[in-house]
This record gives sequence, structure tokens and C-alpha cells, in this order.
Amino acid sequence: MTARSSRTESHWACSKCGRDVGAYKKCPHCGGTPRQVVVQEDRTISWTGLMPPKVLRAALLIEPTRGVNRPASMPARPEMGVKSKPTTKGSTNPGDVDVLILAALAKELDAVRSNSGPWSRQRNSETGFEYYLTTAYHGLTIAASGMTGMGPINAAVTTSAALTALRPKRVLLVGICAGIADDVRLGDICVSDQVVDYDLGKVGDGKYTPRWRAFASDADLVRAARNFTDPSWASNIVTPRPDADGSDPQVHVGTVLSGSKIVADLTMVDALQSVWTQAVGLEMEGGGSAAAAHEHATHPSFILIKGVCDRATAEKNDDWQEYAADAAGRYAISLIINRGGDVELKTPAAAPVVQRADALAQLGLTKAELFTMLTTGLDVLALQQLCFELDVEWEELPGRTTKSGAAMDIISAFTRRKELTRLLGYLKEKHSTLF
Repeated sequence: MTARSSRTESHWACSKCGRDVGAYKKCPHCGGTPRQVVVQEDRTISWTGLMPPKVLRAALLIEPTRGVNRPASMPARPEMGVKSKPTTKGSTNPGDVDVLILAALAKELDAVRSNSGPWSRQRNSETGFEYYLTTAYHGLTIAASGMTGMGPINAAVTTSAALTALRPKRVLLVGICAGIADDVRLGDICVSDQVVDYDLGKVGDGKYTPRWRAFASDADLVRAARNFTDPSWASNIVTPRPDADGSDPQVHVGTVLSGSKIVADLTMVDALQSVWTQAVGLEMEGGGSAAAAHEHATHPSFILIKGVCDRATAEKNDDWQEYAADAAGRYAISLIINRGGDVELKTPAAAPVVQRADALAQLGLTKAELFTMLTTGLDVLALQQLCFELDVEWEELPGRTTKSGAAMDIISAFTRRKELTRLLGYLKEKHSTLF
């Protein structure tokens, strides 16, 4: 069913500034000449089923606008029917972000989000795509999103949906991988100058022949990675190294191989390296994500940045995954916010140098030591109590489901607020045995 209501209103407005002038012969604001303005407004609603009369009257009510300053040429209010869609709070439209960071695993996305911030949950009003959004100090907007699972298909689907919803200028695939070059150690960073998909191939005569698909990474991003020599990003890694040797990750730029299978076989690695001799890493999502970025109508720049968590051997385990994800997230955020050599990655032409947010060095601690202090000296209830007393919203911590995740988020929160001294003061007062 359909119902309509209408209203006609006449008032005097200044022909120069548009303000309501009432009974004045001249506009008291600018001296302009008044003229009569007739406004007719209509409202139409449509519905199915029964609607109570009180609700119907409220839906059709058009409030008078007398006394509101409006330009003389302002058109009538648009029709307020079922066709109009209000903008959802916390939603954005295409073209809102400069950089998109994608991660396959929850631990990879959490590592990215623990770097900068604060991150707000967003939903694209046109496509429904959900993601996290933050803005760097110089206005660079960064979106981060997880995937529905591992592998090239999930990566391609998520990347395509994100590009359609957000239209970012740059796409970074961040997470963990296997290191296969001789000089690549566990915990190091692999950056792609090209991603090679080896999944597609031909099976015949008892053998498999790959049909390689190579996707070159963006030349400016690769150049930025090669020229990015500021070592301070490594000092922000809060996850302790499993080998506890205290060394910083090294960055290796080269070919990254990508396929849909988890590889734990040196025979296959040797076969791949016999063709791609400059390969530094091996992972599962790069081929799908790179293909989606290269084939999308928006043509964003693309690069892969992943931390090494294993050597693609039978001894593969999860011991290094959290550290590798943390290192990759720290490096990726630092790369896109800071300047790499002569390549400007920021929106403004001249932004100040990023200041290190943590003052732990001045307090005689490292982030790794503070992380160890929180995870070994406090239980989850004590961490919750800490958040309550220091005005941190526990429910907004993405890693609160684990003690290590909660500790990492707490450190990040106080780093952003530049209140690490306050955190340490609380610990000394409430948990003096930690020191």
C-alpha cells in the first residue's frame, strides 16, 4: 500500500545571502532585498501488511521549517520514501583508503593491528565489505582486512572484494611464509619483487609440468623496500624471538613462490629453486592476491611482505609463527608510513619524520622485556584488572582471547597514548615483584 502527504510553506528570504528575513524590508545581515519563497514538500511511503494509524501518521508527518535559514534557491526536501537509504554510521564509500593490508590468518591481522592505530571497525555502505581503518599522523589512510581462509582462492576472492569496496592505491599482502634461500633465517622478512604462482600445470606421462604465472610487484614499492634502511622498526617487535639470540630480522627482496599446498618437502623446494634460482620464500596466498590486483579494473600497486616461520621441511612447526607475523606487520607499517630512499609513499609531499612512540629505552626496558613481564607475571584476570584501573577497554582488545595477545594489545594501547610511564608506574605499585 502507498500513502502520501504534502505541505506548502511561504516565507521571505534574502535574495543575496538566503537567510530568513521575516518582516524586514531589507536583510538585517547583508542589506539584500527580500523575496518570497514558496516551498512545497511531499512525502510518499510504501509498505506491505498492516500499519497502525499512529505509526502511519508519524511516518507521514512533515515538520514545518519556519525560522530555519535556507537559501532562496534551495529546492524542496527530497521524497522520503522507501527508496532513500540512510548512511550507516562507521561505513565508508569507495576511494576512502590509500593503502590496503591483507592477511590470511587471524594472528597475521592481529599483528598488523597492534602496530598503529587506533583501528576502527568499518563496513562499506555499498558492498557490505568489513575491515579495520586507521589514519597515520600525516593523513595516510590504512585499511586492514583478514580473509575467509588460507590459499589462493580465498586470497583472490577477498582481494577482489576489497578492491571493489575500497579502491586503494596500494595493496600489501602481509603474514608468514617459509624461507627457502640459504641466507634466509627464521624470523627474517621476505619482500617480493615478483610473485610466481606454480599451481597451474599439466600432468602427463607420469609427471607434473608447472605453467608458471609471474606477477611483478610494483616497482616503486620494491625500490622503497630496497632503500628502506631505518632499523628502528625492529625494536618495536614485542613478541620474543623463540631462539632468544637478540638479533634483528633481516629483509630479503626477491622472488616469492606461491601455491595452494602446505609444503614440507625439500625435494619439491629444490625442484622449484632449480627454475627460480632467486627465490627467497614460499607461501600460499600471494598468487591469488596478486592475480586479483593485476586483473582488477582499479589496477592498484601490489607487494608481498611476509615473515619467515619455517624452512618448508618435515620439521615444520608453529614455534616461530607469532614472531614472524609480528615482524612482518611492524616492517610493513613502517615501510608505508616512512620514506624509503627517494620514493615517497605518503600522501603529503612533506611529512615529518615518524617519532618513536615508545619511551621504554629511556626507562631502561625493551618492549620484549615488558611483554615478558606481563605474560609471565600476570594472569588474564590481572590483565583485565589493569585495563579497568587504567581506562583501557578490555572488550576492544582484539587479542584478549589469549594472554599473549592481550599483553601485546595493552602495550600497543599505552604506546599510542604515550603513557608507558603510567603503565610502568602501575606495575611497580601493584606488582612490585615483577621488577
